[in-house]
Amino acid sequence: MAFLSSLAFVAFGLAIPQVPALQQKPSSGSPLEYQVKAAYILNFVSLTEWPSDALGPLSNPFRLCVLGADPFRSVLENTVRGESVHGHPLVVERSTGDPDQNCQVLFVSGRTAGAAAELLRTLGSAPVLTIGEADGFLRDGGVVRFVVEQGHVRFDVNRGSAEHHGLTLSSRLLRVARSVQ
Repeated sequence: MAFLSSLAFVAFGLAIPQVPALQQKPSSGSPLEYQVKAAYILNFVSLTEWPSDALGPLSNPFRLCVLGADPFRSVLENTVRGESVHGHPLVVERSTGDPDQNCQVLFVSGRTAGAAAELLRTLGSAPVLTIGEADGFLRDGGVVRFVVEQGHVRFDVNRGSAEHHGLTLSSRLLRVARSVQ
């Protein structure tokens, strides 16, 4: 993707692509938008600490789950291929049903937004980094919400929700968030 390689910025101390200002705003679900979001998710994982007992033995994979309609297609797998988290291989799983508390990261697509509040309630205080796109996602208890603003992918953080789930977010992640609640 020429657009993706033409502009990158350094955030979190790592290179993260940013959606460049295009002649037209990225349409919902555009491949470029989701390449950027996949890169962000990988960095969110590296800048989040889970409780010591949340990951289990090294033989357990670190599960990044996509709930509902999958806007990433194969982009997310390509982004995380070969990555690990504290020695656990990082795998992508998809689900159309209730969120699985064995997921360490749960992405709730904007298309699943109507059920997000109930889905987030079913997780309780399980140590799951929840990431979504819907307007009320943070209000409903999500941890990170993606926003496309002036042709750039940004994100907001609900720090209280992260703490409720036993997650510690790096100050580097909080500094580059558009807003922290």
